[in-house]
Amino acid sequence: MKVLIPPVYKRLEDEKDPFSVEPLGRKTFAENLTALFKKTDDGLVLSINAGWGDGKTSFVKLWQLNLKNDKQFIPIYYPESRIKRTLFGIHSQVLQEQPVSGH
Repeated sequence: MKVLIPPVYKRLEDEKDPFSVEPLGRKTFAENLTALFKKTDDGLVLSINAGWGDGKTSFVKLWQLNLKNDKQFIPIYYPESRIKRTLFGIHSQVLQEQPVSGH
């Protein structure tokens, strides 16, 4: 018999406190990252690097909900499988909007 347990972010009990279901105590880490983002005047990009099954997606999804509840941020999440294509698209758009020097 196979038992599948859904990821933590799919077992939310309270969307206002998404970390209430997170058993590894990562709420403090999320609060520290949020404080760091609040202290900067510029945007920040964060990359989380860990092994398969270490909880990267669960952490990011819970933190994303937490940031949405804060209403000071617009969190954007790109899974690794789409990051190269997405960054290429953003880079192309920036290049199109920059004026050509000498004109």
